Amino acid sequence: MQGRAPGVSIVPADPTARPVAPARTDVAAFVGIASRGPVGVPVRITAFREFERVFGSFSGAGFLAYAVKAFFENGGLAAWVVRAAAPPRGAQVTLINGVHVTVAPALPVLAETLVAFEGTSAGGDFARVVRTVVAADSSTGTLTLDAPLAGADPHEQPALDPAQIIVASTGGVAARGTLRARNGALAARVTAASPGSWGNALAVRVMHETVTQTAVVDAPANSVDEFKVASVARITRGSVVRLRQGTQPEVYRAVAEVDPVRNVLRVHSDVTAQALRPALNLALATPPVTSGSVPPIVVDVRALRVLLLENGAVVEEYDPVSPVALEDFAAALVAAGSRIALDTTGAAPATLDPLTWLEDTSVPRALGAATDGTRMLATDDLLAGLAALAPLREPTLIAIPDACSRSEVLAQPVPPPAPPPECTDPGWFTSPVPPAAAGPSAPPSASARVEPGPDFDAAHSAHVAQALVSFCEIGATPDSDYPPHPSFRFALVDVPWGADPLSYRAQFDATRAAIHWPWIGVYDPLGSAGAIRFVPPSGHVAGAFAATDLALGVHHSAANSQLRWLVSVAQDVDTDAQAVYNDAQVNCIRALPNRGIRVFGARTLASDASWLYVPVRRLVSMIESAILNAMQWAVFEPNSATLRQLVRRSCLTLLDTLWQSGAFAGASQSAAYYVICDGSNNPPATQALGELVVDIGVAPVRPAEFIVFRVGHQHGVMEIFEGVAA
Repeated sequence: MQGRAPGVSIVPADPTARPVAPARTDVAAFVGIASRGPVGVPVRITAFREFERVFGSFSGAGFLAYAVKAFFENGGLAAWVVRAAAPPRGAQVTLINGVHVTVAPALPVLAETLVAFEGTSAGGDFARVVRTVVAADSSTGTLTLDAPLAGADPHEQPALDPAQIIVASTGGVAARGTLRARNGALAARVTAASPGSWGNALAVRVMHETVTQTAVVDAPANSVDEFKVASVARITRGSVVRLRQGTQPEVYRAVAEVDPVRNVLRVHSDVTAQALRPALNLALATPPVTSGSVPPIVVDVRALRVLLLENGAVVEEYDPVSPVALEDFAAALVAAGSRIALDTTGAAPATLDPLTWLEDTSVPRALGAATDGTRMLATDDLLAGLAALAPLREPTLIAIPDACSRSEVLAQPVPPPAPPPECTDPGWFTSPVPPAAAGPSAPPSASARVEPGPDFDAAHSAHVAQALVSFCEIGATPDSDYPPHPSFRFALVDVPWGADPLSYRAQFDATRAAIHWPWIGVYDPLGSAGAIRFVPPSGHVAGAFAATDLALGVHHSAANSQLRWLVSVAQDVDTDAQAVYNDAQVNCIRALPNRGIRVFGARTLASDASWLYVPVRRLVSMIESAILNAMQWAVFEPNSATLRQLVRRSCLTLLDTLWQSGAFAGASQSAAYYVICDGSNNPPATQALGELVVDIGVAPVRPAEFIVFRVGHQHGVMEIFEGVAA
């Protein structure tokens, strides 16, 4: 103890208050249908071009890309995206009768679902085709297809052999293909990195090449295990070298070790740590002879040049690959985040015999028979994507625009094409060109087939919306890094197309959710010039929220913000209708004369008047989040008057900053907020339990009305509780 004994003593300095910074509230999260990308995995993106790189562009089957595009166009800076797709389901084909195929067990499919059929060709090659379901009988497992499995399209090569075992798959199926060795044996299977018909546009080209060339200059001690070369540049362990000397037969060896100091290549080693696998660890038959009048020994380093093409354009080009190390190449593809994955399971390992190497593919080997898994997407698949967001604390604005997917909505009519220009050629009227004869019809190829989206009705949409609202209302899960606390998320709920917004709104009572309506019309990149597609407004609204948070603060409402990247609203709302919708807490999006299209409402779905307004709810959630993040240092600190003073001063730094920015009503600090953390709310009995209580009150709307929540430090955790002041 200080002053009791001679020696050096350490006296801690007086602790100072730790400032509390406002928490970020502008980050959104979207769950929905995408054409590519990982399924059920949240990915953080900061621009729409990044979304396109990971998840592809716009899809006619869903609204996710439109929502993300709208978010960034309206001022959003960062968002998390989760792709949802129906999981793959398989069944074996038991009977084929023309276009009628029976599978067991029966597959639960709807008309227009794409089904991938996988088997082998008559020559034993892997074969796969895609067909569209015209009708399905779940009682018998019979599927009526748009074309027979074999012989319908000459471009489907290798053709599927109906006499072999065939497996039918629905849901999100990744494109696949095979690579063969020069001797015809299976060398590897190639699979697209994620399910979806995007993979049908991929193709792999393999070329054999000489990476570098050198010459043998000496054989140290007449060794058959190693030899000296003029240069070891671009030669590494595992490289395959071809030795040529005059008219003698070519010899292939694999390099086990490179000595760059002596320019020596070792091809055989008795040391297990240095040796390659036995099939490659081969010594030379005789020591190389380089003296006298013998021809020089030329050393060629042979490798594979692999290119990945998408829609005929090279999108990935890899470093030269050793022809005997495909397993290493497969691992390198995974590490690089490639669009494809390579699987050598079941294939015989390549040896030093060139016939066991991948064959040259002058025509790129195409992948195919992938399906998107959109038609059979279920509400549970969307909710699985929502659950993937649970561990994330950054996103606070959550939307699921594809909860409103419905086939007739996704297939909205586009404006008719413009009539052809008037013909002024007199010859046309005297010698009209006869119409071309109609040729035999053929089924569309796998790449041309388009799978529509799910067919959700209002009940399905409400089920997803209820789960979304509950996700945002319920606080941290028990396995969270933080103790139980109120939720900091806010749900942006979309009204299904054609549904009555008043009836739909009546199904919800939530403080952390809001409805915006009607739908918004945007120029559709998938349609003809000038085509308009109506989309749910949650993406536009989330962007407006984010832009307002960044520019003015979360306490400012995004109401009256002008929206961007839109041309119209699905329904005009006049002042009288606005009054009805506003009373029902439906936030309208209105086209106002000379003012553009704006968000014209800021109400939550709460029946409690204390939480009627969106900015009030989100401001208090932000304060709670900021305090929870910043006050973890107080856990296990001595529960003393000093600690209580420090905690109070830390909270005051945040509240004072917010007050000065206009977040609170009240002309003075005492009228805007208060923080109590002293003996009055921490009596000895509370302290004896190891608890620290902080009462905070703020006036976000009216000075006389305080929204109160309590910060509690007990049992080694920091907790927050909400309440309303009398």
